Amino acid sequence: MYYKIAHGAIKQRQNTFQTMDSQLYTQIFRTLQKIIILLAAVLALTGCISDGITTSPSDAPTFSSDTLDLGTLWADEASPTAITTLQNHADKSVILEKVSVTDCKGGTLSINVDGRSGTEFSGVEIRGGDSIYILAEATPTGAFSANIEVIANGVTLTLPVKASTLIPTVWRDHTITADIELPEDAVVRVFGNLTIAAGVKLTANPGATIYFHDAASMSVDGSIDFRGEPDREVTLRGDRLSDVIKGVPFDVMSSQWHGVTIGEMSADNTLSHISIQNTSDGINMLSGSALNLDNCRVTNSAATLISANSSTLTATGTEFTNAAGSLISLTDSKATIDRCTLSNHYLFALPTGAALSIDENSSAKVTESIIHGDGSEAEIADEALPNVRFEKCLFGTTGTDDQQFTSCLWGKDPMFMLDLENYLMDFRLDPASPARDQATATRTDRYGIAGRALGAYN
Repeated sequence: MYYKIAHGAIKQRQNTFQTMDSQLYTQIFRTLQKIIILLAAVLALTGCISDGITTSPSDAPTFSSDTLDLGTLWADEASPTAITTLQNHADKSVILEKVSVTDCKGGTLSINVDGRSGTEFSGVEIRGGDSIYILAEATPTGAFSANIEVIANGVTLTLPVKASTLIPTVWRDHTITADIELPEDAVVRVFGNLTIAAGVKLTANPGATIYFHDAASMSVDGSIDFRGEPDREVTLRGDRLSDVIKGVPFDVMSSQWHGVTIGEMSADNTLSHISIQNTSDGINMLSGSALNLDNCRVTNSAATLISANSSTLTATGTEFTNAAGSLISLTDSKATIDRCTLSNHYLFALPTGAALSIDENSSAKVTESIIHGDGSEAEIADEALPNVRFEKCLFGTTGTDDQQFTSCLWGKDPMFMLDLENYLMDFRLDPASPARDQATATRTDRYGIAGRALGAYN
């Protein structure tokens, strides 16, 4: 309706102009011509005015940073574009005699200066009190370094450009058909599906990282034995290495890869000091499978973190955090959970499932753990109640002990060291946390710290 009204008004104006006196119309037209000519003359005169140019070495421009750090990059892939600024602090213009890439090693570096791309430029002007952007993009092949060099007013400015390069073993829709052991600090990148065939074991040693590309996944029909150390975990994660925005890493983003499926009857799976993060589907345990987690971290899924179906889950000292669905969902399954932290502060939606969901055919024993966060903390089918026990656990919700809940702390804030506004997901405890010194025995957490706190961390 609005468009039709506006269109009608335009037609009405046209008819009005057509009926105007011819002489008046001509006069208006000539007046407009004079105004346009006058404006053009003013603009032309303004364009001819020069700010002047300074050639004094003391007026040489400066870079906005001492180093341009491109972060961690994949070998043979172009980096995200990095930006630095070249600033002219003088009142007059400065002419850049030369802007170039120098001493480039371990790859290539291209730059964009004032809208032009290449590796060397000359005659670039920076007006007084102004600045220009220099955009840089590297494609490393190995250990990478380079300089961006600017010569102006007889002064040579050098900006070092640095990056760390990952050179991975690449698996594309790869099936492991014989036992294999990843060495310490191994770097593996998976495209498509990684399958561990039945009867085969994949072992990973401290510091190994398996990066999964978009939509990649891992299927375990055999078994996995991943054993890290407190300061050298084994990590399963997405392969995005840059920031979402400056200062916010891609670690906060879920759905970077599908996740892990523990196949039917795959029962010998042990993970110690492992971090699994950024999945769309979490860990899916199929019928007859078993998974043992010790001092691990499973976090940030766009679905449920762990879905156990007719399977057995054992977890000690493990962090289960942040999912759009449940953190742990038990269907016809058995779980033993000791000294673990279950807390859901998923950034992108209110969780649709309870932190711990237990159906009528499942059983669970949860001891000296923290269950807390957004949404429901526990959802238990009535039929399962006789087979569920919570002993000395901390809950955020208000409640009272009964046959299923003994010696629990109710309505308590565990005081995690979270900073949600800055996307900092640190589930360790504040010194004043009510969870401290409440556990029966001393144990060492995934950071290597000993103590008697409830939950995963001391």
